Amino acid sequence: MVHRIRNQLNLISLASRHIADLVASHEIVRAMEVAEQVQLATAGLQSTLSQMHDLEAGHDLKRVLVVEDDSIQRRMIAEAFRESGYFVAEADNGNGAIEYLYSAAQPDVIITDLSMPSCSGWELSRVARTSPVCRGVLLVSLSGNAVPAATEGFDLTVAKPVDTKVMIAQIDQLLASRDGERDAA
Repeated sequence: MVHRIRNQLNLISLASRHIADLVASHEIVRAMEVAEQVQLATAGLQSTLSQMHDLEAGHDLKRVLVVEDDSIQRRMIAEAFRESGYFVAEADNGNGAIEYLYSAAQPDVIITDLSMPSCSGWELSRVARTSPVCRGVLLVSLSGNAVPAATEGFDLTVAKPVDTKVMIAQIDQLLASRDGERDAA
């Protein structure tokens, strides 16, 4: 694992220098693309460090991936989960979430907005439900205008504005139920 951390840190360091060079040569769009890669590498590093922490501490943190294009809502939800003892990763659209899923530790829960640019929550749910990487992951949709037919395939639908305390309690209950079923099997 230490080797993986060194590689991730090296990637972040090299990419950061590359961003500085791109900005200096006024290649801002390319710099933004590289910055997204750094964000993914940082998420992978966080996941690896969290795995090491879990192994050393002898316990397993619950992991949640928050996918929301509105940065204020995403941060609010992420912070509420952190305060409740979850390891939290964030993505600003479905594409970022899919990249995270294939490069980091599997989350226990994916919370996704339904309407996002680039790759919607519906598209993300289809990928997650058919991917072996996401087997057993709970899918939670966030929507300002959720209708039951539009949220099929999700384990829970939460209406916006989000009451984070209620949502966390509901997710805790779903996870306890899922874990109880796993133990019984």
